[in-house]
Amino acid sequence: MLAEKYLKQRFAEGRAEERARWIDWNRRREEAQAKGEEFTEPPPPENPKKNG
Repeated sequence: MLAEKYLKQRFAEGRAEERARWIDWNRRREEAQAKGEEFTEPPPPENPKKNG
């Protein structure tokens, strides 16, 4: 099933991209906290891209 393999790969890529966004956001949050600065940036959306 080539389509199934493709979908699994795309899903894994999407999860990796989402995780990277959260890691970057959390790093900025922690840096602000360490400096004693207020951090008002909202967390990344769970589903930033929608087909359609």
